[in-house]
Amino acid sequence: MNTPQESPTPSCTNNKSMDPHIHAHDSPALRLLPEILAIMFSFHVEANPTTNLAENIPGGMTRAQYRLGWITVTHVCSHWRLVALNHRTLWTHLRFDLGLEWTAEMLHRAGDAPLNLTFCKEFVPFPPSKDDVATVISRLLHRANTLTIEQGACTRAVLSSLTLPAPLMNSLNISSDQLAILPRSIFADSVPKLQRLSLLNILPTWTTPALTGLKSLSIVINCHTDASDIPSYAELFDALQAMPYLESLALGGCLPLGPVPYFLDERRIQIPTLRFLLLNAHVLGFRNILEHLVFPPETIVWGTCLTGDMTGQECCDILPLLLSRLPRPSLETLSVSWGDRFDRSFHITGHSTSHEEEISGKPSFFPRNRRRISIDFQFKFLLWSAEQKLRILKAVCNALPTEELRLLRGKLDLEKRRGLKSSGASKIATCLRLFPPDSSVIHPISRPGRSLPGASVSNAVRYGYQL
Repeated sequence: MNTPQESPTPSCTNNKSMDPHIHAHDSPALRLLPEILAIMFSFHVEANPTTNLAENIPGGMTRAQYRLGWITVTHVCSHWRLVALNHRTLWTHLRFDLGLEWTAEMLHRAGDAPLNLTFCKEFVPFPPSKDDVATVISRLLHRANTLTIEQGACTRAVLSSLTLPAPLMNSLNISSDQLAILPRSIFADSVPKLQRLSLLNILPTWTTPALTGLKSLSIVINCHTDASDIPSYAELFDALQAMPYLESLALGGCLPLGPVPYFLDERRIQIPTLRFLLLNAHVLGFRNILEHLVFPPETIVWGTCLTGDMTGQECCDILPLLLSRLPRPSLETLSVSWGDRFDRSFHITGHSTSHEEEISGKPSFFPRNRRRISIDFQFKFLLWSAEQKLRILKAVCNALPTEELRLLRGKLDLEKRRGLKSSGASKIATCLRLFPPDSSVIHPISRPGRSLPGASVSNAVRYGYQL
């Protein structure tokens, strides 16, 4: 790029580095190899997609620049422009939100490379067709590597269009604002590369062969549903058993109500490759999944249990299943938090092992072993009384194996008018106490026969609130 000419000072007349006529290619950013620039641009594509929205435009940026997103790299200089135009994979991310000419140009630049398609509310059809999303999907499905259908673009016609073969499809992500069901023969059962499926308010047909190669499955239902729309445990177990490569499983709001049928009591689903399990369900559904799925001990399990029991007993009943996943049947670290007095849920995280920090020698709350108990208990009804919340917390904490507890932290803000605002907790094995806001640091626990560096319980107990 040419730079404005400046009058050199006498001290830099003979300094080549200060020459205003220095060639543009001497700039470090312009000496990067085209392959390196293309990699950098690919990150920019992900971070700054094109958009048709005119809201929250950053300062110093025009609306046109904001709409073009990553494509503005072609405006920097001729070298960057040439690199961007000649790397077709950069142009495979289509959102169909810049108009007909832009969409046609991006398809041309992408050549025959697999496409990453995103359909949103701001969809603008590409030429020569001016039809709806369903028609466009049908025309490009055979080239799609990833397909994302956002809530504004998801309709029954769009879902019905997913019945053609998708030989290159690796990832499918669909979101809807109301419950819908995928076609029975999705992609004509011809989608051999599909590894990731993420559905929001969408249910699959569990018997479809399209799911058998999945490595990641996420199904979340957060809209009103009829119990008859939820698949049975038999269908769910059959589908999971047919996914031998599954590594990540997230199920939220899509588990059947009631117990597992008696004829399935002894059935165990083997998922040997599972590494992450996220559940968001009522207590019984949470228990049913943990009891019938068999996965490696290093699998990380976490989630949310929905309960209507105001005594905390249902919360206590699920703890043994979670604790059985730990390397040892005892906790050395524990974190308890209840966000605020209007929050209907509280969170518990604990590890059965701990280690000392290298510099301070104090115990660390972040052990090297990733296996832990991590669970949110969410109540169906709002709990107004701080005493009621404390009784529930006490019941749950007393059900935890804290005999070897070394490290404890918490965040509790239960009832502002009574001053019960705290970010610490101690002596959980006997009772629950709250501490003032200045105790936000992690509190080591000391007990007879074990004194930890820097531990001090007496100062914390002085501010205690005991039931």
